[in-house]
Amino acid sequence: MNKQWKNINYLTRHNEGCYGASQVQFRRGDRIEYAYDAAGVKRQEVHKVANHDLNYLYWSTNVPAASDFDASKTVTTDYIGNKVYVNNQLKYVLTDEGYIEKTGATYSALFYLNDHLGSHRIVMDANGTVEQVNNYYPSGTSMAERRTLSKYIRLYYNDPNRLLTAN
Repeated sequence: MNKQWKNINYLTRHNEGCYGASQVQFRRGDRIEYAYDAAGVKRQEVHKVANHDLNYLYWSTNVPAASDFDASKTVTTDYIGNKVYVNNQLKYVLTDEGYIEKTGATYSALFYLNDHLGSHRIVMDANGTVEQVNNYYPSGTSMAERRTLSKYIRLYYNDPNRLLTAN
């Protein structure tokens, strides 16, 4: 199995019970960095893209320099309360019922319809138009999805800490 990652550095504070990846270094040279607050809540995620293929091997101890990354392709996501900012621009606001997404100067509300376990099964807009349907196996893995707009479900299978963004 080829995961294309070189190593993962973990942030652990045993006395506080906080665990999480602080950095994921990919073999090509790309990197994802995470920042957490004292309670272990993720506050920032930075995706850096390498200028060229650095071809790190699993046992390599080399660390890429700042000049190895293309600053124009760096994407910084900040999680501040229920608001999510991408490159210092408000992207969306999470609510108990779904989220409000900002696209340009307009805001649109999208709502989740949950099953009995709290998993988001359907995403619909304010008019009731279904944007996405998700089904799960008993193990929690996703079945094939029916999508009309694939960017809508950001919180999957009963896991409020897992934020996924689709392009």
